[in-house]
Amino acid sequence: MRRAPKELDCLRNQAKIRKSLLVFGPEGVGKSRLLRAFVENQTLALYVGQIRSPREFAVTLLQALHSADDEMKVPGNLSALSTSSLKGIVHRAL
Repeated sequence: MRRAPKELDCLRNQAKIRKSLLVFGPEGVGKSRLLRAFVENQTLALYVGQIRSPREFAVTLLQALHSADDEMKVPGNLSALSTSSLKGIVHRAL
């Protein structure tokens, strides 16, 4: 069995005691790789790559939540909804 890197162990430990975490560092050090490895075995963790707006984040979040839980009802036309509507759907989903 392959041992998890020290950073992944630290991230898992911090996730147990916090609701949210901020991961930052210089470009190219492996932040995205670390986060993708983290979410592989965490049922309530979600990795959302680079986004350009809160609206894009809401759409991406709802799509990820829907793929994680088929019973979650998400409108098929997310891109046509207003930001306000998307926020409401996210609020009800969470």
